This record gives sequence, C-alpha cells and structure tokens, in this order.
Amino acid sequence: MTHTTRYAVAIVACLLFLSTFTLNAQAQSFSDVPESNQFYEAIEWGTESGIIKGYGDGRFGPKNILNGANFAVMFTRLVDGRLFYENNNLTERQVAFSYLKSKRIPFNEATQNAPFTRLDVAKIMYAYTYGEVGTEKEVIDFMYAHHITRGKGMSEDPYIDFAGGNQLRREHAVQFLLNFYHHICEEEELREQLGVAPLVSLESMFGKDQYKYIDFNGDGIHELAGTIESGKMGRYYVLIYSTDNGTHGELRDIVAMEGREPVLEVIDGLTENDTEQLAYFFTDGMVNNLYFWLITADDLEEVKVSEIAFHPYARWRIENGRLVVYSSDSYSGNYGLEDGYLVEYPLTEFPPKAPDANRLTIQYDVHNDRIVSPYANGATISAKVGQYIDFVQGDDDIFTEYVGILYHDDDYITDADGYFTKPGTIEVLLVLEGNLDESYRLFIEVE
Repeated sequence: MTHTTRYAVAIVACLLFLSTFTLNAQAQSFSDVPESNQFYEAIEWGTESGIIKGYGDGRFGPKNILNGANFAVMFTRLVDGRLFYENNNLTERQVAFSYLKSKRIPFNEATQNAPFTRLDVAKIMYAYTYGEVGTEKEVIDFMYAHHITRGKGMSEDPYIDFAGGNQLRREHAVQFLLNFYHHICEEEELREQLGVAPLVSLESMFGKDQYKYIDFNGDGIHELAGTIESGKMGRYYVLIYSTDNGTHGELRDIVAMEGREPVLEVIDGLTENDTEQLAYFFTDGMVNNLYFWLITADDLEEVKVSEIAFHPYARWRIENGRLVVYSSDSYSGNYGLEDGYLVEYPLTEFPPKAPDANRLTIQYDVHNDRIVSPYANGATISAKVGQYIDFVQGDDDIFTEYVGILYHDDDYITDADGYFTKPGTIEVLLVLEGNLDESYRLFIEVE
C-alpha cells in the first residue's frame, strides 16, 4: 500500500471524530487560560470537542506535563472517539492502548506514566497517517511539511529547532492535535473531494472573485489558485492547481488560513524575474486593520507562505521591489522577498510621510469592557466632502480588545478609499468583541 492510499484510509477514521465524540462536549473557559494565551483557541477547541478536560476546579493546567497514557487517550479521542462508547466496559487507557496497537502505532505501554516528548508525538502522528514507523528525521520532516509545527524558533537547524526531547505540556498537546486535525484531516478531505477536475468546474466552485491565475514560476503557464471556506467560521483554504494547457488542473498544495473573508490579489514587482505571487489578506472595517500573507511557489513543488504582523489602520502596496505597509501619514512595514519568504527591513529607508490634511482622527479606547470616546454614544460628527474619518483604537488595548468598525452608507457617499464624495449621513457602529447589542453608535454628517 502506498503512502497516498494509507493517508486516505487514515483520514476516514479521523473525519468521524466531529460526529461522534463531541456530542456531549461543551466549550469551557478556565481561570488560568486568559484569551491572551497563545494556546487559548486550541484549548477551547480541545475542551469543546471533548479531546481534553480541565481539572474540575476551573483550571486547565496548561503548563502541566502530560504522560504517555494521557496523550494516547487524547489522540484516540480525536481519530476514533466512537471506541470509548463501544467499549465502555474498559478503561479509557485500555481502549486507547488497544487501538494504537491495532494500528501498529509505536507506543510503549511500559512507559505510559513517563513524560511524553515532542518526538513521541511526531512518531504517533506519522505512523497513523502512513501506516508505518518513520525514522526520527522522517517524522520531524512530516511535522514541518504538514504545518503541524513551526519549531521553537531557537535554531536555524530544523531538527534542533523541533526540540524533540522536550517534555509535552498540556497546552502544547492540544495545539499539536488541532494542527493535525486541520492540516491532515480537513486538508486530505478536500484533496479526496477535488482530485483532478476541469478548471471550469473549479471556477464555478470557487465562486466570483475567489480564484486567480498566477504564473508562480515564470514559465508562461498560469496556475490556478482559489479559496474555499472549510465550513468553520473564519477558516479558508487556498488551493493551488498546476494547469495543463488551460484545461485541467492538478492539485499542488493547500494553504490553510485563519481570518475573515479573504481577498486574493496577484502581485509582481517583488522579484527581478517574471514570477508572480499571490497576496492573501483581509481588513477589518473602513479603517483597514490589515492582516497579510504572501504565497510563492517558484518550483510548484514547494509552496511557501509568509505571514506579516498585524498592522492596525494600514494599507499596502508594492514599491521599488518591496511590500510597503502604511497608514495615511506614516509607514508601518517594509518587507522584501528572500528565498520565497518575506523579510522585514528597516523603516528608516523611507522618508517620513506628510500628514494627510483631509484625515479626521477619532480616538477611542476600551475600559471595563466598554468603548469610551471624546464623543458621546449617539453623537453626530461633522465632516466635509474630500475628507475621511479614521478611527484609532488606544495602543494599550488594541491587541486584547477587538473592536470592529461597521459603516452603514446607504447613499454611497464614500469611494473605495473611504473619502467622502458627496453630502449625506453615515451611521458608524463600534462593536466590541462582536457584541452588536452593546455597540457604540456615531453619525457622520458630510456637508
């Protein structure tokens, strides 16, 4: 049996998990896992799906070390949670150990109470996916190739950076499993569904403006790239097809992105040759809180993805071979392309921009879970044709308190860049953490 066939067989069991084990699970918040914790979403996902539980006293214990038996149970819950219902006369450990053994997944029951390591996780995930035991190098390569890990960021050597000997903490375990689910289970389901298909049907499937033709490698043949929503809010896949004379496509790679509705744009000017790149980005509200990814595929066998830091109130453009991120009166990012990835350069290369005289700035902050501003809730703000309003959130809370800006412009008095083009009134809602019922309302009257 080939790797591809084993891969597909493994996924069938994995995809059953959402419809079985999660029926009675509920989301749970923990006193020791604030929303600012980088593993918050993974922990919420893990507890909601029933893969892992808290301690019953309001704590999750994110830093606590897991032993082998703990991870064996968690992994079995993910890939075939039905087994625990079908074998309720056995302990969870017995069910998990029996399952791993039946799948020839390497697990030493004699060390079940010993701390588990990152390398142990890689061995299990590789064996489950391919049905065979991998070497240390193979299993680590597998973890990187499928975006299950990014490493620890402590060494340029990927095998050292993986830190295989590090003991596994609860927060790390649930993040590994979430990444495995997204990048193995969900992505392979898409591969099985799509396979090789006529481009016309792919275009129809992507929907309007959700696909682009890109010459990634400069050979004059344009590949097809488009996005498909996975069914989970805020999760999109960028699918890249290598075309054959414009009639059929072979699926080359899938890139998973977290975010709101994405925008795809083909860009060039970042390299001296004729290659093009795909920009994937989205912005929040008229003020353009920018999230940005760059996707390159020079040899079509290795898709590379760069994610730049979140930039508030920003736009972007290509200028002199650089990706430039800027607001109306200052630069906030300067990136060049090296080996297929974006690399940040100093902002000192750019002269300061003159302030935009037409910009009207409205500062607001979040205090005690409420939006506060110099303007009263419901106030009317005067503006003129040719101006635009820029809402600026206080620096202290911008990364912890998400505020969405919603505009009701029924008379279309603004252009694509947000400038007022004719008299009229716009209603603006500042929405904290998606709570529309408690939104902060302002009116902009343009003369």
